[in-house]
Amino acid sequence: MVESSPSLETPLATASESSDDELASGEWEPWLAERFVAYLLHDATGARRPTDDVERALDRLSGQPGTLARLASLAFLLDPESHIDAWLVDEIPAFLRRLRVRSETVTDLRRGAARGGVDWARTLAIRSATRDPTWIAARSRRRTLETPEMIVVRYALELVWRTTTSVLRVEGVAREGWSRTLHELSALASAAIRHSALRDLPGRRPEPSERVIARAHHDSTVRHSARLLDAYDTLLPTPDGEHLRDALARFALVPLDADLRFQVFALIAIIECIDGIVAPARRVDRLVAADRDEVARWDGDGFTLLLRYDQAAAPGVHAELMRHYFGTSHPLRPDLRLELRRGSHTRELIADAKRSTSRSYLADAHHKMRGYLADRPDAFEGSLPKAVVLCPVASVGPPRPDDDVVFIGIRGHTDGTLRAAIAAWWSAR
Repeated sequence: MVESSPSLETPLATASESSDDELASGEWEPWLAERFVAYLLHDATGARRPTDDVERALDRLSGQPGTLARLASLAFLLDPESHIDAWLVDEIPAFLRRLRVRSETVTDLRRGAARGGVDWARTLAIRSATRDPTWIAARSRRRTLETPEMIVVRYALELVWRTTTSVLRVEGVAREGWSRTLHELSALASAAIRHSALRDLPGRRPEPSERVIARAHHDSTVRHSARLLDAYDTLLPTPDGEHLRDALARFALVPLDADLRFQVFALIAIIECIDGIVAPARRVDRLVAADRDEVARWDGDGFTLLLRYDQAAAPGVHAELMRHYFGTSHPLRPDLRLELRRGSHTRELIADAKRSTSRSYLADAHHKMRGYLADRPDAFEGSLPKAVVLCPVASVGPPRPDDDVVFIGIRGHTDGTLRAAIAAWWSAR
C-alpha cells in the first residue's frame, strides 16, 4: 500500500533532525505555512503578484530553477483528494483483471487471395480505379484494446510515471517521506504500463471526444482516470489563478531546505512585527522582484525603513583586512538586516536565524554576531539591541535592555518578545 505523504500539511523534517528539532518545528512550521503563501501571492496592499514573479522567488528560495513546476507536480501526485494511491494499488489491477476485449470490423486490401469475407462493392471500385483485377477488399473481425477508455487509462498512467520520474530526477532525494511515496507511485505506474493489455497501446494524449466518453463511462476506474487527466491539466505545465493558490497553499514549503525555511520564518515574523510598530506606514514587498535590493520597504513620516535578506553588508574591517593580506575580500552577509534612515542619519539592526537546539552552536552564533558588530561599529551606534538571534528553542531569560546581542526563542514571534526588541531598536534616537 502506498503511504499517504506526511508533507501534505507541514513540511518534512530531515532524517538528521533530533526530536528536539521536531518538537520545535511544531511551533514555527505551521505558523509559516499559513503566512508564506499569502506573502508570495500578494503584495502588502493585497494586489496579486504575477506568476512569473512568484516562480522567480521560489527558485531563489529553493536554490533550484523550476521550483513552481515541481510544486505543481507534487500537488498533482500527492493531493489526497485525487486518491492516486488507491487508483494505482486497488483500482487499476482490478480494472485490468475484468478487462473485456472489443471486436471491430477491419477492411484488408491485398492482391491475390482474400482473408475474410470479400467486400465486392469496394473490390470492384478499387479494380475500376486502378485497372488491376488482382485487388481484393476483404472484411474481417479482430480483437482490439485501443478503445477511448483504454487510451485514457493508459495516458493517465503515463502522466503519473512521467511526473514522478521528473520530480525524483531533479530532487535526487532519498526514499523518505514524500519521496518514498513518489518512488512507490512510479513503480506501480510503470508495472501497470507493462501489462499485456496496455504495453502495445500508444501512450498518446486522448482526443477530446475520448475524454468525454471516459468521463461518463460506466466503469469507475475509467472515470477516475479522466478526473486525473483534468487535474493534471489545471496544474501543469503552469499553474495559475486558484489552482496556483491551492497548490502553493499545501505544497509551497516542501522543496525548501529546513534552514532556509527557518530564515523565511524569521523574515516574515520580523515583517509582521514592523508592520505593527510603524503603522500606518505603507509597506512595499520586494521579495518576488527579479532585481530586488531590499525585500520590504516602509516609507513613513520622516523615515524610510529597509529590510534586506541574504544580501551583503557594506565592506568593513574584515573586507579591508582580507584585501590587504590576500588581495581579495567579501563583505559579511547577515541573514537579515534592518536599515533605518531618518534624514541624514542611518542605523542598522542585524538578525540571524539559527535553526539549532545545540547550545554550543548558539554560543558560536553569539561570537558571529559580535564579529558583525565589530566589523562596522558606526552602523549600529546609538541603539540597543544591535543584533538579534532567533532560534527554535525557548530562551530561559528575556532580552535585557543593555545587551548588544539578544536571543529570542521559538515563541518570541507570538508572545511579543520579538516585537519588543525591534521596537526598542526603532525608538532609539
